[in-house]
Amino acid sequence: MSDDAEESTSPPVEKRSKKKRRRARPQQPEAPSAGPDSARPDPPAPEDEDRIPAFARSFPRDAELDVLVAAFEAGDYARVRREAPALAQRTEDDAVRRAARDLRRRLDPDPAAVYMLLAAATLLVFLAGWYWLHPHLP
Repeated sequence: MSDDAEESTSPPVEKRSKKKRRRARPQQPEAPSAGPDSARPDPPAPEDEDRIPAFARSFPRDAELDVLVAAFEAGDYARVRREAPALAQRTEDDAVRRAARDLRRRLDPDPAAVYMLLAAATLLVFLAGWYWLHPHLP
């Protein structure tokens, strides 16, 4: 009976909250670097549909476009800016052309943000000029 009493007086065990586990990314073998073209990611396979951005799921399946979408997803925006207009010019498929232009357009700054930045800069110049041009009382 004394064993039961000792067990009941033990401190309660705190429950830990469950944390979401991130899925481990599959390890890709690294190819030897032979130049700037060797850094191009492979086009995503159909089983990697969940890795494609939501807006790009409706894009047509094209090898060059898939490479640009993979570069966009990887954060290589300079490459997308450089190669998307070239792809839009040289392709003969209208759907691929529209998709390449849409991919490039997504990297452009928001027009509302540009207008607000210009308005803030104009206001700053106006207030600085007002301060410098009007006399100050001692």
